[in-house]
Amino acid sequence: MINKLDTINEIVEIEWEMFVNVHGENKVSCQENRATFEKMRRAQFDAWSEEVLSSYLLDLRKAKEEGRSLLREKYIRMMEHTNPADYEILKKELSPISDEAKDLISKIWDELLPQTIRIRERFPEINEGGRPLRSEDENDYASIETYQKGELSTYSLNTLKALYNHIIDLKNKGIDIAFEIQKNSITD
Repeated sequence: MINKLDTINEIVEIEWEMFVNVHGENKVSCQENRATFEKMRRAQFDAWSEEVLSSYLLDLRKAKEEGRSLLREKYIRMMEHTNPADYEILKKELSPISDEAKDLISKIWDELLPQTIRIRERFPEINEGGRPLRSEDENDYASIETYQKGELSTYSLNTLKALYNHIIDLKNKGIDIAFEIQKNSITD
């Protein structure tokens, strides 16, 4: 039986491999900083349930077997808002998203948005100079909404369902997953 830490380690390893190859040989600076990448991704995954982690690991393994990069797909999906011209060229690499998946992505974002607003109101210094919250407020950086929906669009239906259920379970316990992820990202 694999434990949560082993699952996270495998996820981060596969994601890193996918991440460093997102742009082929045209690397950007963040692709050379594995420590920061790992810290941010682990912050998210530490807040996930084992069910969500196991499902997402299956997504990654399947994509890898098929020669796909979920991280490249995330950035292509983000381009629909941040760089529409390049998105039109690259969108042929993407699989269609089912209506059920689109609905779950919207429901997850509808849960994360007020949580993120609460974090910004409670700790404004954390978000100074950070990403804009909504896609309509984008400038030089992709918004949290565009980034989040881009990533969610790469998850399988099973992973989306598990994540949504996990978010609702936490919410019913008075826990904001967005806060837990943020807290994890600033602590060791």
